Amino acid sequence: MESQTGQSVQSSESVSRSDGSPSAAAQRSRPFSVAALAALVLGLSVFAVMARGRTDSPERVSRAFVQAMTRGDCTAIYGALSTSFQQQASQADTCDRLIKIINGGVVTSAVVQSQDGDTASVKVYGVDSFRISGSTTIDLKKEGGKWKIDSAE
Repeated sequence: MESQTGQSVQSSESVSRSDGSPSAAAQRSRPFSVAALAALVLGLSVFAVMARGRTDSPERVSRAFVQAMTRGDCTAIYGALSTSFQQQASQADTCDRLIKIINGGVVTSAVVQSQDGDTASVKVYGVDSFRISGSTTIDLKKEGGKWKIDSAE
């Protein structure tokens, strides 16, 4: 900024004191910056916690399970099963049977039909390779704090 005499003058808000410390105006603006940064960090933390909780919902687990069936990903299929479901047959037999159910289809939606504590039932809708719409019900239960597929037909 210029004074009426033509000399250059700095705004008092950006001027530092002779000891190098920020002016009073600069110090007043710093708490706002710290508060804004703290709010941003808190907001991101809350979002991360909420997002983490949503990744293990019965609906998301069911959708991921059916998508693994579509890909033929036997490791993901078997890993999503409850212990009692895994004990019904070998991994290879279980995967073969479940992959045949999906018949190259695509999941269009998954809807929680019921959820009561550590059990849930999800209806999964999709379209098979012949473009025929269908649905199946997947029952889930929590094991070790995670949703696992307990039956799927």
